Amino acid sequence: MLERWYNQPMGRDEATWAAVNVVLALSLRQTDKQERADSELATNTYISNAQSVLNGLVTRSEDLKGLQVVLGLVILFLYTSNPYPSCVLIATAIKLVHRLRLHTKEAKAYMDPETAAQGDRLFWIAYILDKDISMRAIEPYCLQDNDYDVDIPTNTVAEHVPGTLVSSDGTLSLNFFHHRVQLARIQAKVYDWTFSVRAKKLSQEQHQAASRRVQQMIRHWRSSLPSEFQADKLSLSMGGNMLRHLISIHSTCGHCLFMAHRIHARDAVWIQQLTEFSDQFVNPGELNLGNDNSVPMVRSEAWQDFLQTARLGIKLINLISPSDTGLVWSVTCAYQAALVILIANNLTVSSHTHHDWIDYDAGLIDESVAALDKRIRDAGNLPVIRNVLTACSELNQRAKLAVRLHRMRIENEMLRYGGSLFEVDLAAVEEEIFGTQAT
Repeated sequence: MLERWYNQPMGRDEATWAAVNVVLALSLRQTDKQERADSELATNTYISNAQSVLNGLVTRSEDLKGLQVVLGLVILFLYTSNPYPSCVLIATAIKLVHRLRLHTKEAKAYMDPETAAQGDRLFWIAYILDKDISMRAIEPYCLQDNDYDVDIPTNTVAEHVPGTLVSSDGTLSLNFFHHRVQLARIQAKVYDWTFSVRAKKLSQEQHQAASRRVQQMIRHWRSSLPSEFQADKLSLSMGGNMLRHLISIHSTCGHCLFMAHRIHARDAVWIQQLTEFSDQFVNPGELNLGNDNSVPMVRSEAWQDFLQTARLGIKLINLISPSDTGLVWSVTCAYQAALVILIANNLTVSSHTHHDWIDYDAGLIDESVAALDKRIRDAGNLPVIRNVLTACSELNQRAKLAVRLHRMRIENEMLRYGGSLFEVDLAAVEEEIFGTQAT
């Protein structure tokens, strides 16, 4: 396409011009910041160029270029600190999908095989983006599962098959496209069963049943991945391209799990439960350790799975190069949700027995809070993400108090049991801790 643009100047059109600009912008996003100068300025210029002819592209039905450009713009905006334009653009892309009849097998009968295959891939890319944006924004998706009959991409693994990832040394390969589509279908169910208008009318028991069902689907999806691509097996040796895609897909999977159980960073009820529970650590008169009625999730059967998912998710995200800003911002929601779960576990330390990783998690939390704070400052102090980080930081400080006080109580009980003359004065300890906190 690029060659034709330069070799056949009389045949140039705005769709090709927009496509070239989108490809250039996407390529810059895949390049290490340290290897390029003024990349953000160039990227923004390319995006503006493509947007300047958007009106003509959204009505283009003679080929697939218009849809390709719009989907490219969705990806570009989605992988930034300000993904909101992607919410509008994905709706435009889905209308183009419908106008081009890419959601039906019947329309493909009138296309040549290459165009039909390309149309199928574009349909599924639109499907993935639609469900991903829906779950992140907690808004309805546009492509309904009962309104398409396009075959799901096969799980064929071969270097020539589109969507196949190959490790840098050529020893590992995965049909990423197939697994990503399957995960997108789970994302759709998360919205349907948790956030839709119909879901809001479900009873507490029905909500819990739906959450368990999503957890089963996620467990099945994870088991469908070859063992070497499981989250705990990923390493830098896989190579940058494969690793970044796998980090993205596992982060999305974890985010699905957290969203289905309403324990993500933007859930007001969840954050309020944690805040109310933690108030006892700044109001000594209300101290009631061991009573977790206000945070029932910490005693659920799934809590251990949440902890493992959150811990591993943060470790994977920390493998991302700081210069890979697109990937960094795309996993921010999952990062925040995982962070709050680890904080919640330390905060409610007196209410459960998941203590083996308390110190490790405390270090991971501090590291993550600092990293997220730096990203926000570098991006211009984003208010929405900053508010979440502020809440996390405050809860983390209270969690540190909770852990310290819990250990002092345990030490006191051990001393009492052993009949030691040296007993801890808990009243003095609490006064010291709370006095320090108050100042």
